[in-house]
Amino acid sequence: MKELYAPELDRYLRVLEVRNLNSQSCSKKTKVKINELYEVMDLIEPQPYGDNLKILYFTVPRGDITHYGNYEELKKDGEVKSYKEFEKFFQEDYPDSLYWYKLVVTSNENYRVVSVNRNLIVYTNLDDELPYDIPYLNDLLDFIIVQAKKSIKLMKDGIYNDYVKNNLSFKNRFGVIKRSDYWNIYPEVEKELYEKINENEISDFVKYARSKTEDRIKEMNASMYFEWVKIALEAIGYEVSNMAAKEVYLKYADGRDNGLSSLSDLDYEAFANWYLDNQWHFDHTFEIVPGYSFSRINLMVLKDELGYFLAMSDVILCHVEIAKIYLALHSKSIPIIIYNVDALKKALLGEDYLGMVPEDVFLVNCENYFVGPYKPRQFIHTDKTLLNHIIWENIEKSKLKDIN
Repeated sequence: MKELYAPELDRYLRVLEVRNLNSQSCSKKTKVKINELYEVMDLIEPQPYGDNLKILYFTVPRGDITHYGNYEELKKDGEVKSYKEFEKFFQEDYPDSLYWYKLVVTSNENYRVVSVNRNLIVYTNLDDELPYDIPYLNDLLDFIIVQAKKSIKLMKDGIYNDYVKNNLSFKNRFGVIKRSDYWNIYPEVEKELYEKINENEISDFVKYARSKTEDRIKEMNASMYFEWVKIALEAIGYEVSNMAAKEVYLKYADGRDNGLSSLSDLDYEAFANWYLDNQWHFDHTFEIVPGYSFSRINLMVLKDELGYFLAMSDVILCHVEIAKIYLALHSKSIPIIIYNVDALKKALLGEDYLGMVPEDVFLVNCENYFVGPYKPRQFIHTDKTLLNHIIWENIEKSKLKDIN
């Protein structure tokens, strides 16, 4: 077996993660190693969720600078300018002497899936076969098998779960911190918030914003919606001066409007018929600030038997913008609701919780990492300054199968 140190292991993981995005096959030799790994992991009970999901943690030493990279090659490629800079990068990237890794294996029928620290390294159907070995994969599987056996040895000795619980690096953990505590540690973040929205506006939003309204607009036309869009975008700092309302919509909104901009602006009947024809196809029509699922802002038009009203979703990364849009439209007596509005109120008051995630986790759509009671919806990377204020998620325990 090739001994690997943390920088080398990380390189293997990065290479194989990219390779496996488009491959579901492996060689006969690799299948033997995959089956060996699964035989080892079969000694432990599956987690209470997922398809035969097994989890083990293991540690790998950092090694010395030679395991980080080849100085001469990096200098030749222009990655570093001097050995001093090479040493600096090594210390910055690997400041600790020991690194933790989370091994996850799962299976479904003839499929096998193996990941290490959220890097997918095996996703294969054992019925399929490649005529060649994938570079690095067999060496990596050999290494992982040895590490899994070491962890299972700790399990047999009765010390594995306590060892993980007491020693797992914060860089590998998930947790939450109350937003107000985070502000106390980093007051500049709170200051930045109040540069965007003041305390009186927050107070008004908390007082007036609702997820339901009895008010309705009996009739509506396209011109009315364009005017509301202009009010909304002006409230969050868009340049709309000297622009007609429809022009604002055409310039800033998503553009896939299902024919809204083609309607006669003042025709109530035309709008009613258009709305009825398109009410199940409004995916982007009301997207006034285009973006991803976690950053776009929709100013939706809804209709029931009483009439029309506006609605916005509780996009947590845009909570300031949504609050300001709400206040601007509310001040014009335009009926508007915000779904799950309490979450936005808590965020503005610092009463909700931020999710703390490892550095290699992208800071959106992390909800599934959290099963505790706090349900964070905005995420940041953990740093040492925050440790005394973090409420950690429970670490998955693993135990041996009961052979009796």
